Amino acid sequence: MHIDFAQREITFWQNQKCIQKIELGLPSSLMYKQQPLCFSVNNKLIKLNIYDKNSKGHLLWQMETAVLFGKTEAKFLQQIDDLTGKMAKKLNLTLFYEKTSV
Repeated sequence: MHIDFAQREITFWQNQKCIQKIELGLPSSLMYKQQPLCFSVNNKLIKLNIYDKNSKGHLLWQMETAVLFGKTEAKFLQQIDDLTGKMAKKLNLTLFYEKTSV
């Protein structure tokens, strides 16, 4: 993935070939969703979606924060929050959070 902050676009590459380009505009935004995984408050599933200039959603990343039945460190979740906030600020996007718990 390559983010061009000046051109406000995100390009996805695979095997040195462009497979998708997302152009951002004024209505673009980020949606950060955090939910329990397998009904455990200790392990989270995190999704970051970006909505392009046409309000179409694109999944940027999806990750589990710990192994199954493991425990996620609060510091790690805070670092993800900080990184997401910095990305939104750098791209001048509105950031929406959805955090659910059991």
